[in-house]
Amino acid sequence: RSGTTCAGTNRMNVYDVTDINSPALIKTIPMNAPFGLGISGSMLYVTTPAGIELFDISQPDNPVTKGIVPEPGATDVIPYNNTLIVQLTKGAAFYDLSNPQAPSLLSKVIQ
Repeated sequence: RSGTTCAGTNRMNVYDVTDINSPALIKTIPMNAPFGLGISGSMLYVTTPAGIELFDISQPDNPVTKGIVPEPGATDVIPYNNTLIVQLTKGAAFYDLSNPQAPSLLSKVIQ
């Protein structure tokens, strides 16, 4: 992502790492300031300023956008069992992943 000392760009790159010594870029997906990410099963969760973007990665070389869970302030995600733990700028949120393509809010802890 841009806006860091690394001078990155706002995108998600998909690489084929079949040959770990020669990774090949196979797809670039433009994004709005991606931050943290986590994978659970065939779903990828990426935090952005708007919330948590959902991607179906059942075909790893072709992630498909499945929507966004509005969660301003989300900076990172940790999928754990059937729960998505979301770090917020001022606390944490917990989502039920029983339906991985439609996480539902369980609770929030705000500092």
